Amino acid sequence: MEITDSRPKTKKQIDWLAILRGSAVFLVTVFHATQNMKIDEVTAQYIDNFNDLFIFRMPLFFFISGYLLYHTKIRKNGSFGSIVRERIPRIVIPYIVITMSVYFAKLAAEMYTNFDSEAEFSVKEIINIFLFPSVDSPWVTLWFLNTVLIFFLCYPLLKISLKNIYTASLTLLILAVLHYVFFPGEKSVLDISQVFIYFLFFYFGIFFARFGLLKYITALFAVAGFILMAAGMFAYHFFEFEYFYLPYSLLGITVFIYLALLCEKTVPTLFSSFRKYYYQIYLLGMFFQTGVRVAYNLAGNENLLFVSVLLSIIFGLYGPVLVCKIAERLKWKPLLRILGF
Repeated sequence: MEITDSRPKTKKQIDWLAILRGSAVFLVTVFHATQNMKIDEVTAQYIDNFNDLFIFRMPLFFFISGYLLYHTKIRKNGSFGSIVRERIPRIVIPYIVITMSVYFAKLAAEMYTNFDSEAEFSVKEIINIFLFPSVDSPWVTLWFLNTVLIFFLCYPLLKISLKNIYTASLTLLILAVLHYVFFPGEKSVLDISQVFIYFLFFYFGIFFARFGLLKYITALFAVAGFILMAAGMFAYHFFEFEYFYLPYSLLGITVFIYLALLCEKTVPTLFSSFRKYYYQIYLLGMFFQTGVRVAYNLAGNENLLFVSVLLSIIFGLYGPVLVCKIAERLKWKPLLRILGF
């Protein structure tokens, strides 16, 4: 059984996708802006509860990645060689250079200041950084690049799985089972546990694009999604997180797709000030936010929390934009490669 492809053909459809991508970037930036701040327990609990509302921020990122892969490569019958030539360098070069920069920066900080980075200079340590790129690793701030890289390396299998709706649905089911098997994700070689946790969302993005599910995202569907999400947040306190994460994330993705479709009718230029640099914000944003966080913690004044979070969001979004504009003006290819261009 073959189903006609649904592809973005108009500016309107492109706008909703750009808004959805911007939403994912914004959610991640807000999350990083509220981490590791010196605050009282009550405030910390409020912040945690707020962030829990949007625990689908990374599933949304992987969903969008899958959706874009389908429309830019799979639908056009792009070869695996084109993935290796065009996509892999944009992942591998920033991943290695930025990760090693973080590593050596922490070594330098420990050497010349009282900062305890727990860093140890050795070949074994460097190998372990890339062999075990855990989400909790103090070095691998770009852990998600390792995950996307493995997804892209599965490109030939992804194309085969999309032969018809039956093989694609079976693949989706298998990935759902693997999601629960590996959740919540223990430290593993190449962070394989995280790969299997998020592969479902990446493949769902491909599945969503391949079988034209966008037309089913209606207001009634979105309202039902809102209600179920609200019920889910209430149930969150009574059920194991591992059973809650998947359905809540899928609902969150669906609702945000509808919100993006809604926004493109009223504010089609939403996030336009940094649309061109979504990927670079993922790469660099947290480093600017770390600077704001350090300044806040050194100040030791909790009255500055709101201002610090606001500044962290602004710097996290527009710091990378400034860096990219300077790099584009310099036109130095190695720097542009490091920045993922």
